[in-house]
Amino acid sequence: MKTSILTASLARSVQSKYLALSMLLFVAIPSVMAQNLKLTDSELNTRTISLSAGSTVTISPLNGDILAQPELGTEDWEACQGNGNSGTCQVAIGTSFRVETPTVSQGSNLNFSWDARGAWSCSGTLENSSGAAVTATTWDDNSTKLPRGSQGVGTGSLDPGDYTAFLNCVNGPTSDQSSVPFSISDPSPDVPQFCLDEGRVPPPGMTRDTAILWSLGAPSVELSTETRTWQQTFNGEFPQGNDRNTEVRRDQYAALLFNTGTASINQTGRVVFNNPQFTQTLDVGQKIVTISQCPGDFGPQVDPDCRRVIINEGLRWEVNTNGAFTCKLDPNTDYYLNVMFVADPTASPLEWECVIPPNAPDSRCGTTIDVFVD
Repeated sequence: MKTSILTASLARSVQSKYLALSMLLFVAIPSVMAQNLKLTDSELNTRTISLSAGSTVTISPLNGDILAQPELGTEDWEACQGNGNSGTCQVAIGTSFRVETPTVSQGSNLNFSWDARGAWSCSGTLENSSGAAVTATTWDDNSTKLPRGSQGVGTGSLDPGDYTAFLNCVNGPTSDQSSVPFSISDPSPDVPQFCLDEGRVPPPGMTRDTAILWSLGAPSVELSTETRTWQQTFNGEFPQGNDRNTEVRRDQYAALLFNTGTASINQTGRVVFNNPQFTQTLDVGQKIVTISQCPGDFGPQVDPDCRRVIINEGLRWEVNTNGAFTCKLDPNTDYYLNVMFVADPTASPLEWECVIPPNAPDSRCGTTIDVFVD
């Protein structure tokens, strides 16, 4: 088998932060044994080239060139052979740049992966459907990315719509670019326009948990039943319902739609929350509970009694009455029962927190929800 010699020449180029790889044949001393060649640039980004087993690495006393024998057939070696072993490193991304799920709900993560052969480092940029640059995520934050890798990118700062992510990879003066399209969907397409106009929207980065029921069987597990509405959750139209065991996942909230037209005028009732009996599986914590015409609306309410910060307490409501210390609801009107676990209900923006004591590792928080009609 014909062998080749790989030399990393510490040359300066117009992009001085990159080290160029060159391929030369010569004899040099001294030498050391190595299994791979690891190079580091001035910004501490590293690049590793696999070497043949038992390969020696030598440094030329004349010009400082590093000489090593690569493991033939490796992607890095093939990418840097150039045309006729000319010494020009060819950067190639090809179809390796991918997004795991091309369409995600606003607030969910995009997961990118890539493998840029022959590259020294990469960077990312974003554009919206109009071709305008977007600078609101960690993908386009100007940080250097390794030639091979993956990255999760939050979408809470992106408006629903179509976007294109670009990956730019370089090695000295040589570069390559690839792109993937993706879309951000509206997590609450039926939200009334006045909720958006008045800023009565979920906290940034928060998404709606649409399956909050939890089984007390053996073992205790979450159920896949959809819980977007009061009826789906409590097996009855508002204000009727049964005691339910629920959980809300990290960085999510519950929003249960109901209409007061199913309650009689001057009807009163309560929604009561208690720590579950299955705390060995789920943790517990403080929560904000609101009844609002807007899903995920946890800010101050027009009626202060429609917002409560509770652990084991309830929220009283009444339809078309003027009683004290109760949340007053208009008849024949759509509302949402909103629930979000928090440590600091005065924080801006609000942040999800479940566990007592706080900061313990946890991905979901549990509570029972019971409904009573007076």
